[in-house]
Amino acid sequence: LWHVRILSKCGCGAMRLDWFKRSLNFIKTIRDYAERLKFEFNLEIQSEHFGNCRSLSIEGCSCRYMRLAECLMEMHSHFSDSSRQDSRTTFAHMQVELKYLEDAGIIQKGNTNLEDTNGCAIQYRSGTFLYLNRLLATKHGIVIDRAVGAPGHGKDKVDGLNAVDRR
Repeated sequence: LWHVRILSKCGCGAMRLDWFKRSLNFIKTIRDYAERLKFEFNLEIQSEHFGNCRSLSIEGCSCRYMRLAECLMEMHSHFSDSSRQDSRTTFAHMQVELKYLEDAGIIQKGNTNLEDTNGCAIQYRSGTFLYLNRLLATKHGIVIDRAVGAPGHGKDKVDGLNAVDRR
């Protein structure tokens, strides 16, 4: 029980949030995939489209950062028609996002990204993703500090915003 208390959002999560608020060179991101959108064909012969339905994947990422002692938040949604929701797709989304944050002056070399994700092994916890994260950190000259949450899906702001985007 004490492990649950220490590692929970109220324990470890609160310490990370406090750490973020006390530093101007940190960004805090939360990322998660929304439930996949499937597009089914209506009023057509099934044999023409059997096994060929289209789908859309949405990975949402909230990005918080401090400007003049004020906490600002942006929401980034990454849309993909690829069938994969794995570490390679997440890596491609993070490349685009980090480039945008650099161009906007939100992050610079030496900054730290405190990132929170759910415990999905294929998307955020695999060895491939750890390797790809190292590549991103080296390329952009930042530190990526990742916290993997255990509770599962549907527990944070990104899930709520993804649901709005999906609707």
